[in-house]
Amino acid sequence: EVGLSEIKSEIRAIESLVFSTGVGLSEIKSEIRAIESLVFSTEVGLSEIKSELRAIESLVFSTEVGLSEIKSELRAIESLVFSTEVGLSEIKSEIRAIESLVFSTEVGLSEIKSEIRAIESLVFSTLVGLSEIKTEIFDIINNPSYGLIEIKSEIRALELANGLVSDLTTGPVLRDVNTQDIEVKILNNNTITLPVATVLLRDIETCPAITVATAVFNDLGPKCGTFVIFTESVMPTGLGEFEVQLYGIGTGIYAWVSGRNPVGGGMGRGVQVVGANTFRHSELAPLIDP
Repeated sequence: EVGLSEIKSEIRAIESLVFSTGVGLSEIKSEIRAIESLVFSTEVGLSEIKSELRAIESLVFSTEVGLSEIKSELRAIESLVFSTEVGLSEIKSEIRAIESLVFSTEVGLSEIKSEIRAIESLVFSTLVGLSEIKTEIFDIINNPSYGLIEIKSEIRALELANGLVSDLTTGPVLRDVNTQDIEVKILNNNTITLPVATVLLRDIETCPAITVATAVFNDLGPKCGTFVIFTESVMPTGLGEFEVQLYGIGTGIYAWVSGRNPVGGGMGRGVQVVGANTFRHSELAPLIDP
């Protein structure tokens, strides 16, 4: 390994330094000064060398860092590298799971559209809406299993004030001696046609009460009024107590009930209204008929 060629190479290296124009006395002096500065330095000395040695020794002889710890780290890395749970197969499995959802025939645009259609069907359903809510409220109110009659009456009064009640009654009426006929007027003050309104004249002297006459008004136009007159001919002989019931009297529909005494058999201005048997719209009560 060491022979003439190596000796020659070393000599040439020495010669290159000796005859070099870049390395001379000044450079030698500079190197000497650098060595002196380290030797006589107050910052670097025996204590620092000892401190460095102790640090190296603490690492070399440490019970926390050594061959066992290095082996432990290597084993942890190996366990991940050679793990059967984490690797290419697991990545492929995850990708397949994602693909199965993306290309699934069960989850996708069609399912989203189906959900939207289901929501639309409820929103635009003719079976579920304001009328159905009203029906639910009326069913609860009219159900004899719910609450006291006084509570129901209060609720009906509130509904009447808000135009929600569609059935009204005069309640029991003692027929005045001057009442020969009973006239009922209905006014549709809305801008749409009233499909149907029904008026019943009931005999409450019998038990149970019975209906003795009925009038049905179909398609009452907006801002239009109509009437019916129940004459003595439709009443039981000697009828002394009666009730008038009105159905279909909703928001914007107004009613008036009055006993009449036709003067000389005339109508209109020739009719005497019997005050004791007269009921303005505000005097008609909510009809509770469970």
